[in-house]
Amino acid sequence: MNRPDTINDCGVITITPMEVECVIINPSSPSSSDGSASISIVGGTPPYTISWGNGGLGLAIYNLSVGSYPAVITDFYGDFTANTVCVLTSDVTPTPTPTQTPTPTPTLEPFCISIINTTQQNETTQYQMIDNGYDSLGNPIWIADNVSGNYEVLYNPLISEWYFTGPIPNGGQLYSTDLLTSNPPISNWLILGGNKSSVSVLSGNCTSAETFTLETSVNQPTCECDGTISLIGSGGQPPYQYSINNGLTYQNNNLYTNICPDIYAVSIKDDDDNVVNESITINNFIGTTQYGVSLNTTSQLVQNTSNLLNRTYLTTLSVTPQLPVGVTITIDLQHLGVWKNSRKPGFSTLNRTVQLSKNGSVIPFLGNIMAGFEQPQAQCQTPLTTVQVKTETNTWSNITITNGDVIIIETDSILTFGSTNSPCDFGTDVNTFEIGDVSISGCDCCEVINTTQNFEGP
Repeated sequence: MNRPDTINDCGVITITPMEVECVIINPSSPSSSDGSASISIVGGTPPYTISWGNGGLGLAIYNLSVGSYPAVITDFYGDFTANTVCVLTSDVTPTPTPTQTPTPTPTLEPFCISIINTTQQNETTQYQMIDNGYDSLGNPIWIADNVSGNYEVLYNPLISEWYFTGPIPNGGQLYSTDLLTSNPPISNWLILGGNKSSVSVLSGNCTSAETFTLETSVNQPTCECDGTISLIGSGGQPPYQYSINNGLTYQNNNLYTNICPDIYAVSIKDDDDNVVNESITINNFIGTTQYGVSLNTTSQLVQNTSNLLNRTYLTTLSVTPQLPVGVTITIDLQHLGVWKNSRKPGFSTLNRTVQLSKNGSVIPFLGNIMAGFEQPQAQCQTPLTTVQVKTETNTWSNITITNGDVIIIETDSILTFGSTNSPCDFGTDVNTFEIGDVSISGCDCCEVINTTQNFEGP
């Protein structure tokens, strides 16, 4: 049967006349009080109000002895009223029955109905529903045990709906279309009619309304404005709004990022404009650790004769202070060699080798570029007026430096002179190492400084 959505004086609603019938279970003996009576109803408009002559309410009454039990049934709108009398009898000589162990009746789980009165600052009325047995059809019944009056949750099999007996704030009828009959109906609750009330139904016992409170969670910044503030509200009337500037502006998001050191007046506001304030101190940045990368070069004379000069250069890459375990520095490294010599017959020659190793293992360079040109010679005007210049560029990329790494560059330079008697026969070798694209990882508050080291050969 369909429930009308609205009721007014202009509409016409056709309702089937109400018919009622007693369904009885007689007592087991003339002196027993284990009988029951229930009412089967057809027609009218549910839910129904049933008043028994013995003071009972609801579809069924229990624990009855032999006798007559009148009942008055009224439908939802009061359009139909029916009267009936349920008569319970018993045999004069009870039939002996074998003793049986009764099957325990399962206990129904409790649940809580909360009616929120939106006209009274969301004042909430709660009904704690507990086990009250079963009706004659085996459907469970719950009764409110924290308020006085007839407050029950009953199931109407004719329209497959649960309904709540008794008045609720602002009027209306509370019902649910939850189809489950074996568990507490906690979903699909609606209020038909009434004014400005809402309903919340949860399993378990009712809890008192929580006090509106604010909790904060802070991640302090490290060496930059990377702190966070999280505001967590509870109680009051959600949804909440949040502020960290003493309520000048609010937002729906409770997380604030990129927080710098300062004192923040934080606030949370609920949907009823209740506000909770708190002060949060964001600490100053922790100190930044600075690491320096440098190249330190030493020269070792290998051979020096009248027409030959051979030297070996050892360049060590060092990091100060020592890197902690888990911290990595990454660099690019470039070597530039410039050789100048006379264009005079019998001019000098150069043989140069450059090798980079890390922890004893050679790391090959990515590229080798050679170039040459001539420029005016200041030392000799005759017979030639030019000097030959040759450049060599070697590069290494993405060299990683960790705790304990040893990085060494070995440069061998051999100059051979064709004639030592001529002031215009000469040779020079200049080598430059340059660190570039330096980065550091594995630490929060740290930075790296790169330096370059130049040295000139023979």
